[in-house]
Amino acid sequence: MKLFLAAAFTERARMRAIRDKVLRPLGVEVTSRWIDLIDVDDTSPSRLVASGTDNLYDIRRADTFVLFTTPASTAGGAHLETGYAWLLGIPILVVGPPVNLYHHHPRIHAVLPSLGELCRWLRERT
Repeated sequence: MKLFLAAAFTERARMRAIRDKVLRPLGVEVTSRWIDLIDVDDTSPSRLVASGTDNLYDIRRADTFVLFTTPASTAGGAHLETGYAWLLGIPILVVGPPVNLYHHHPRIHAVLPSLGELCRWLRERT
């Protein structure tokens, strides 16, 4: 299974740890390259466009989109990415509390309260 992990940009290190210590041992591939970004000081328009384009490509490569809602994303990128996955018909999982009305929509495959519940959901499907 291939997952795209969406979260607040400040959560890169936590998403890397989840990928490396939790998901890889389950045989899950993470398509999210944004979690490995190092040069975050480059905010030139060309770099931002390239990062956004990479994220959209990585979402298309995923079987399932996983949105972590805590801490909240204040920049809004994770919400746009969720909408993009929705538009493409990619199954969406919310990990953490729902933060907007769309998280209650029937097209959301599951709202899972914790990382442990995500792991259980994945084990049931792999």
